[in-house]
Amino acid sequence: MHMFMEKPIRRQILALLFILTAMLRAIPYANADHDPDEMNRGVIHVDEIQTMFDRYLEENGLSPDLISVGYVYTETGESWYHNEDRWYYSASLYKVPLMMLYAEKEAAGELTQDSEILGMPLSYIEEEVLTYSNNDIAYSMMLNLAEPANCRDLFCAYTDLPDDYFSWEYRAYSCFSARFMTEVMNTLYSEPERFPEIAERLKEAQPGHYFRLKLEDCGYEIAQKYGNYHDEDGNDWNHTAGILYTPNPVVLTVLTQYGGISEIIISDLAELFFDYTLKADAELSVLRQEFAKTEEPVPEEDEIPAAMQVSSEHENELPLEDVDPDPEQDAGISEQVSDQLGSEHHRGILLWGLSAAVFAMILWGVIRYTARRTKRHTK
Repeated sequence: MHMFMEKPIRRQILALLFILTAMLRAIPYANADHDPDEMNRGVIHVDEIQTMFDRYLEENGLSPDLISVGYVYTETGESWYHNEDRWYYSASLYKVPLMMLYAEKEAAGELTQDSEILGMPLSYIEEEVLTYSNNDIAYSMMLNLAEPANCRDLFCAYTDLPDDYFSWEYRAYSCFSARFMTEVMNTLYSEPERFPEIAERLKEAQPGHYFRLKLEDCGYEIAQKYGNYHDEDGNDWNHTAGILYTPNPVVLTVLTQYGGISEIIISDLAELFFDYTLKADAELSVLRQEFAKTEEPVPEEDEIPAAMQVSSEHENELPLEDVDPDPEQDAGISEQVSDQLGSEHHRGILLWGLSAAVFAMILWGVIRYTARRTKRHTK
């Protein structure tokens, strides 16, 4: 294009482009237009997790069909699942939602830790069922509420899953999926006041085993519940669901049907997801620092214009309508507010307007130069 324009016109266009760039950089982003959760998105990368998980299965010669996993990064709500809707016999995992039902009664004031149920205080029952996985007490506590199938209907309230999600296996045989158990544990984590003492009991469970087999000395608390059952047909279920209290805690569920090596698989996956979580925590920290740089600092009291400050001892002496307005001060305040309300929308409008001006200058230059050439040729 520069071959068809005179040098002064080219300089004008370059100047306009320079001004356009400078003005766009100078326009502040409006904090009000930022999605407050924007800085929290994209921390969990499902492709990376899938690659990590597939590599582990391949290196250990494991079938993906016999393992289910649920993982939730609670700070952002992002999740990753594998084989999440396959149903496994729950074994002792059912004890978590069962005792959550009783904990809700305690939160509502119907029970206390000293309340006796079946001749035992609730505090003792929770410890036996959740920390030491006492089967007899757990089953008695279930029957104390309702028939087992009806109790499982009550468990559904701890998830957002629709009624038609739950198969006949769930209601008839206490079969759980990774999706179901992960949502139950996420509810337990996100609403601790609703379920007093439950997570604390689980933090004491199975030291040196399952999630804590390789992470016992990781420096962070782990709340976990295992489930293990071997039937006469040779089926061997072994599961763990829990909360890893990393800087930004995560919920993790691992369901397996791998017999004697299941605990090793569960502990390996807990370590893999623990390491991945620490990486996500570091990435989230960087995102938050970058986000903080875009926010306007809150002014100190000394920086607030005098007209906007009100002394506490005089704040009720003058009605607002008796205060004479200061037009110059009001104009200054309005200008500050306008600056703070600049947004991506305004940037887009300005970009369009200045781009149109540049295009008009170019078009005007071409027309002007063409007219001059035509005039010369006609002489």
